Amino acid sequence: MRIANVAGRVVLAYGEEPIDVRKAGRGEFGPSPSAVFGRWARFGAWADAEHGRSGSAYRR
Repeated sequence: MRIANVAGRVVLAYGEEPIDVRKAGRGEFGPSPSAVFGRWARFGAWADAEHGRSGSAYRR
């Protein structure tokens, strides 16, 4: 799993398009990168289970 900061939002770097974590997680995680670090175990479990497939690609 790779995460990145795109325009101040945390995204999962799966495949060709980054997945917006807040949208894919239906609001469970906040949009800022620091939002996932405070809940890293839960975030990691969610990311492993979802693989970002339910998310929308990030569009600027």
